[in-house]
Amino acid sequence: MTDKEYEKVVKKLDLETVNDMQAMSVEELKAKCVQAQQSIAATKKELDENEEYQALKENVKAMSAGLRDVKSRQNAVSDLAVHLIEEKGK
Repeated sequence: MTDKEYEKVVKKLDLETVNDMQAMSVEELKAKCVQAQQSIAATKKELDENEEYQALKENVKAMSAGLRDVKSRQNAVSDLAVHLIEEKGK
């Protein structure tokens, strides 16, 4: 991890957590990784089981469909234009 990446990660945590983790052994850090991933999985499961969340998710998906279509078509237009410019040597 680069210094810049490290700083970005540390900014997301409080100082106490950073200090506690720096003092942990390798085995404790491995356990902390497992615990963190289990927490993420549990939260995702709760959201997947939440009917209100699922309905909102579907609404967002439906509302953004038009934008996705426009972006897809216009990106294809741009890609083809760039390809043809390169092909024509200009």
